[in-house]
Amino acid sequence: MPRLWVSYLLFLSSYAPLLLLLALRTYERPSLALVFATAGLLSIAVLAIYLHVIRRAASIPLPIERMTDRTGDIAGYLTAYLFQFLLVSGNLDDIDLLSLLLMFVLLAVISVRAHFLYVNPILSVLGYRLFEVESGGGLPLLLISRREPSAGTVLVHDFGHRIFLEAEV
Repeated sequence: MPRLWVSYLLFLSSYAPLLLLLALRTYERPSLALVFATAGLLSIAVLAIYLHVIRRAASIPLPIERMTDRTGDIAGYLTAYLFQFLLVSGNLDDIDLLSLLLMFVLLAVISVRAHFLYVNPILSVLGYRLFEVESGGGLPLLLISRREPSAGTVLVHDFGHRIFLEAEV
């Protein structure tokens, strides 16, 4: 059964560094800084726990017909970081916060619905790469792996919502 929340977890964890930077930028409003820091750290912790738990699940074969390494797709992703530094001052008023929150929610929905979850610095730091693969079903799948898989069949764990984690051998 698809686990849509996993896609949102990947999205949120991909922006954990941005949330932590926003916590630093809003230090003059301690409660707001705490919210940003907590969201960033919690998303990293939940991702790490989920990676650990999913590795214990049974692996299934996934035939790979075509594969594209998407680890380097950072241009659009970096825009959010640049936006934060160019437009967000340390003393945000309530309208700025609401605007930032609405932009972040819109970005999350679009990213998850478009399956644009390829850039995740937390996974990169943990040694993972992201690949878009085709497996005969017509829909692109996301494969998270520590190595570049070869064409053919790989063993994976079902991460949920068309996302797979390659089983370590």
